[in-house]
Amino acid sequence: YLYYTFGFLTLEQTFMCRDSASLDYTSCDVGTSCQAEQAGKVIDWIYNTADPNYLENWMQEMGMKCTPRVTIQWIVTVQYVFYGLAGFIFWPIPDLKGRKFTMASFGGLHIIGQLVLVLWPNYWARMAGFALIGMCQLKNSVCYTWLFELVDSNSKSNVCSVLNAFDT
Repeated sequence: YLYYTFGFLTLEQTFMCRDSASLDYTSCDVGTSCQAEQAGKVIDWIYNTADPNYLENWMQEMGMKCTPRVTIQWIVTVQYVFYGLAGFIFWPIPDLKGRKFTMASFGGLHIIGQLVLVLWPNYWARMAGFALIGMCQLKNSVCYTWLFELVDSNSKSNVCSVLNAFDT
């Protein structure tokens, strides 16, 4: 995939804060920084880039430092909700329209979802991108069906093992 794994989306960052009376930054957590901002207190903060766990991630890119984690985790949840719903709704498409059509259309929609994730650093756009990716799960099952039809019986388990090792 072209996007971060979900763990990187929610990876906790550490901060360096200082108030208006100080020149030196001291270590602080996100709660301290957000509480001060919500109370109307002027606080200067930066990401602690010296932290070994520092990663410039989507939370930074979308300005979601003080956003509750539940709100951020909805981005991940929506993909799996649409993944499950798509299995119930779209399952007859390969039989009705053909496998080639299903692979091409759902693969194309999946690429559009990937582009949305990469090009639009916006919470709602990325949620829509993950929903679209979740909805396109048929492209995965159709390729496994093709695989079972194209590979001889003696090699199926080896080929499927290799495919599973690289398919995420």
